[in-house]
Amino acid sequence: MHHSISKFKAAVIGGDFKVKLSLLNSLSLISISNPQILKEIMPDIIVLLDDKDWRIRKNTLDIIGNIGFIKFDMVKNYIKNILCKLEDPNPGVVCSAAYSITKITLNPQCKNKSKLIDYTIKKITNKYLLVEIIKNISEVQPNIVKNYLNEILKFLDDDSDVIKINVLKILGNIEDINLNKEIAYNIIKNLNGSLELRKYCAYAIWKLSKKNTEYFKDSIGPLINNLNSNDDMLKSYSLLSLGRLCYLEPKKFEGLKLDELLNNDDVKKSAMYLLHNLSMVNPSAILISDKICHLLNDNDNWVVKNAMRIIGNLGLYNQKYLTKCLDLVKEKLNNSELCHEATLALIKGRYIDKKVLNVILNAVRNLNDANNMRFLKEVIEYYPSELLDGLYAEIKKLNPSNHNKNMNILDILSLIDEKKKEFIQNSNVDGIKRPEIKIEGYDGPPVIVALKSECVEVELEDGKKVYILPKDSCMETPLSNELLNIVEIYNKNEAEVYKLSHEIMIKSLIEDILRDRQQK
Repeated sequence: MHHSISKFKAAVIGGDFKVKLSLLNSLSLISISNPQILKEIMPDIIVLLDDKDWRIRKNTLDIIGNIGFIKFDMVKNYIKNILCKLEDPNPGVVCSAAYSITKITLNPQCKNKSKLIDYTIKKITNKYLLVEIIKNISEVQPNIVKNYLNEILKFLDDDSDVIKINVLKILGNIEDINLNKEIAYNIIKNLNGSLELRKYCAYAIWKLSKKNTEYFKDSIGPLINNLNSNDDMLKSYSLLSLGRLCYLEPKKFEGLKLDELLNNDDVKKSAMYLLHNLSMVNPSAILISDKICHLLNDNDNWVVKNAMRIIGNLGLYNQKYLTKCLDLVKEKLNNSELCHEATLALIKGRYIDKKVLNVILNAVRNLNDANNMRFLKEVIEYYPSELLDGLYAEIKKLNPSNHNKNMNILDILSLIDEKKKEFIQNSNVDGIKRPEIKIEGYDGPPVIVALKSECVEVELEDGKKVYILPKDSCMETPLSNELLNIVEIYNKNEAEVYKLSHEIMIKSLIEDILRDRQQK
């Protein structure tokens, strides 16, 4: 290193361009990894800010920015030297000077960051250069750039695509801003522009719709059209935007086929983000074959977790989605990184066995972990109401070793109590009581007819499985010979059995009512 420093000093004096550029490339790595080593040659580095070749000046500014980001005291006496380069004749040098100042302001020891950035922005008069510099600053200091929002928005109607693209990037980088309907419209209309314009318009909508969702409702159609593009980045940003907006008009997503996108590694995660959000607001809109089930075997745990979240949400809507890949989900119960997501998916699909219960109880035993507390809150949210008493009893059996854990367990038990009360209140508000249908002259025990998907499947300690259905959600009827024949003929078609048996029960109810009226 000492040899390199001596060589650098000689190069500065000698003025050989190739040697200086080569040494600056070496110093660039050091400026990031261990800038303290460069302390003794800082005066020599500063000399190069006035080099006749713009590439040397630009590279020098980049190095100074790296150093100031980590070691402010090494550059604090040279801030004026950097600011002078904002008037450099070469635009690349000006951009590097602005970016160097921005990186230095990230150092906590820099106390006048707002003033430095304000001076930097006001010093630039060329609009192309100004927007480019603000875009660079927004990547590292978005909160400060927010102060110049009105000036930035003026460029949104510029004739130049280059300027508009940079404005969209800036808005997306800032993200946390309040817009009005007019500004949102000015952003949305760029979805009809060039490929690059549409790309960064989708990016801006994705970021800005987190806080201004309602204003971007009209962008849903054009964003869906973007999914037909050959550009993966455009598709990815559009999918992320749609994931934020899908709850506004969930019916617009019906019939949307995403299988092809799930096969594309560059957009797969963005597609899953949309699917996950859509599965919460309109699961019937999701048209996918077995692709989500196949993703349970993906090497990326993020993909596996989100696939299980989607399956769980679809399982809430119809248990068949979970049944398709039940064994794959159950396998994940043995994986410490995936067991929570697997448990939640199984609970949402109303499938609960000893392994599921064990995962829940293990989380209760380790309540000091905030992740476990979040997991248990979600468990209670989706746990079948008719089984909450059993879960309460199992948790109460645990004997925590210290007071803090005991308090946490009491919190969990309290959440279960609240959920039970909520269930009772909702049942009372509903006010619907299904009639008990009985046919006159029949003294046999009533038979409950229901779809398997309406039941909670529970595995008992002896390995037997039972199906539990709340009484208030079923009808009772004697199993007549006619119904027996239907079950025998259609036993492979659950939906058909349900439909036909339901018709028989309604018919019986009507006959009972007519008979009662005649008797009166």
